[in-house]
Amino acid sequence: FPPPPREEMGVSQYRNYYLTRVLFLRSLGLVYFAAFLVSLNQNRALIGAEDGLVPYDASLRRALARAGGDKLAAFLETPTILWLFDWTDANLAHIARAGLALALVPLLLGRANVPILAALWALYMSIVNVGGPFFQFGWEMQLLETGFWSLAIAPLLKPDKYPKGFPTPPLVIWAMRWLLFRIMIGAGLIKLRGDGCWKDLTCMNYHYQTQPVPNPLSYFLHTLPGESWHAFETAVNHVVELVAPILLFCPRDARVFGGLIQVGFQAALIASGNLSFLNWLTIVPAITCFDDDFLLAAMERVPLLFDVEKTKRTLARLYDEDNEQSSRPSPRPKRSPLILQYAGKGIHVILFCLLVGLSRPVVENLYRNSQVMNASFDRFKLLNTYGAFGTISRERLEVVIEGTWDADWQQGTAAAGASWHEYVFKCKPSGSTSERPCVLGPYHYRLDWLMWFASFGSVENNPWLVHLLYKLLENSEEARGLLKACPAQSEESRPQAIRASLYKYEFASAKKGQEGTGEGDWWKRTFVRDYFPGALTLQQPALKRYIAAHGWLKTDEAKASGEATGARVESQREEL
Repeated sequence: FPPPPREEMGVSQYRNYYLTRVLFLRSLGLVYFAAFLVSLNQNRALIGAEDGLVPYDASLRRALARAGGDKLAAFLETPTILWLFDWTDANLAHIARAGLALALVPLLLGRANVPILAALWALYMSIVNVGGPFFQFGWEMQLLETGFWSLAIAPLLKPDKYPKGFPTPPLVIWAMRWLLFRIMIGAGLIKLRGDGCWKDLTCMNYHYQTQPVPNPLSYFLHTLPGESWHAFETAVNHVVELVAPILLFCPRDARVFGGLIQVGFQAALIASGNLSFLNWLTIVPAITCFDDDFLLAAMERVPLLFDVEKTKRTLARLYDEDNEQSSRPSPRPKRSPLILQYAGKGIHVILFCLLVGLSRPVVENLYRNSQVMNASFDRFKLLNTYGAFGTISRERLEVVIEGTWDADWQQGTAAAGASWHEYVFKCKPSGSTSERPCVLGPYHYRLDWLMWFASFGSVENNPWLVHLLYKLLENSEEARGLLKACPAQSEESRPQAIRASLYKYEFASAKKGQEGTGEGDWWKRTFVRDYFPGALTLQQPALKRYIAAHGWLKTDEAKASGEATGARVESQREEL
């Protein structure tokens, strides 16, 4: 974009970050809102203390036991404000509701103060640290890191949109660029050190089909003719992740260009798959590449959406005030503002030293051949390592769950004669092969994501999946609420048995419908093998012992007996 007319502005340059801060806070508020909305809608069934698949209260009990009953030590191991309250589903929901309400402030108003941003960070950290396997994705720690360092972008108390005498601190600008650099370089290096298809430029032949949750555009991108196009996509990916991040630390014009590359790349990922709010979140630090000059010129391109003249007048006033403050001797401030001023500077110095200190193990990790991705070196997840898709699956495997209501069913070969009915998930491929892939984001379904990971392993490595099957056997309303559709028979009675099978899914080679209208098959699937032998029933003693060993039975006696050692859990797993 060309620079805006200087004469009209009345100042020499608009190279500060007042508009940047507003856009940054709105974008961060959007991601926080999506994250807390997911938690409010899904936490009770996934990690709820009363009926969750992995009850969060069990993890807090274990942390308290390891700390010898010392709550402070337990808090330092598992930081969460839930230590201050009863471990109930209601309090878990209250945290999500409070986060939703607070996220509306930066989202709708483009403003915030330190207490609001600190509360958002603390509330989400409180959920993540008790979320178990459902909150172990890389975007959780990325949101916590982004949220923590954004504390310095807002004024201490008064949440003004354009706070007087408080330009956007350089600390936040550089911390965000450093974050974006690490995200992209980490993702690029893990690919070069991982799957060989990234080096021979064939990974994109498989990615669109095998990514966690494809969307309709994924189908069309996968079926584009010719492998040369996919090789070009793979090469572009390497350039964006390994070369373009250098531009983030270059002079202004190159930095703006680098920011546009990263925003465009993330937008392409959003369009081509359902990757939760990960790519939306990665756009947030990229916003700090754009100064007021650039953003004002962008606003002028769409005058119907923005009051450009009012924004110009506001910026002119702010820049005039900044110029006056820097050019004239400051009057001696009152004692209390002086204390606040030095306190603010001191906090920024401390944060800078913390940023440098925490960066050391992260940088060392980037240099190691045994690079670890999506890991944190501190309990509060202040500075982390990142990476994505170091390994690309060549085929898509899905765990398909079915139940039978036949009273005379039998396990083994006779089970094939029973009528089995499939449970359909909300977004991942399941059910009818003519079902169009969903379009979702930044919202996402955590169970669908974990089911994708479960297809790579075995039931022994996913005890939460056994608990899901157990709850479906019980016809649990909470468990059924996690699914898009359950067999019609489940409305009247619980199933006699549940089984899980592994199917290979492929995009249908040719569409029968026109322009993705939903006619014809989007998928074709082939049975591969049983996910585990036979089927599960409520009459199996080993199943109940397995659930009790994990502390997942509802009765107090069962929960007490479930406070088992790792050896006992392993024993029950082998028995099952």
